[in-house]
Amino acid sequence: PLRAALTTEAGLNALIDLDIDGDVALTIVKELQRHPIRGDVLHIDFLRVSADAEITVDVPINLEGEAAEVEREGGTVDHVLFALSISAKPADIPNELTVDVSGLAIGDTVRVGDLQLPKGVTTDVDPEEPVVLAQVSAAAIEAEAIAEADAEVAAEQAEEAEAAAEGDDAEAGSDDGGDAED
Repeated sequence: PLRAALTTEAGLNALIDLDIDGDVALTIVKELQRHPIRGDVLHIDFLRVSADAEITVDVPINLEGEAAEVEREGGTVDHVLFALSISAKPADIPNELTVDVSGLAIGDTVRVGDLQLPKGVTTDVDPEEPVVLAQVSAAAIEAEAIAEADAEVAAEQAEEAEAAAEGDDAEAGSDDGGDAED
């Protein structure tokens, strides 16, 4: 029964009616400790909540969609903030917050202030805090730097070859002139 209560879509924010010697209390999981190897639940702290009072919990932030333009330009979508601390009445707590990244372009940022929070849900997190960044990937920056370095080397080699060809022409002209006099 406990496993079933904790494996719902609400995750650790699931509302659980905890029966303690006949006294039923509305609770959520405050902290859960698992065995580091087996993964078994070792300890759970419950927080008694009132259906009418706001509580503060962390809600996961999930990304949906594909940022096609970012991928075409060799960029990456970096998921920076994975959970948001929100305040809400227990019944208003969302299972998750979803961010659609399909319209992102390189240089775009989705911030906390851009999130559409459900009715009755607020957050004290700075609205300027980034959630998702669309940026040029490190591999693309490195590839561009290599291409620029290769172009510089090629330009230097072309200049050297041109200078050497001009030097050969000048030497050939002086040799011909010297032979003609003899």
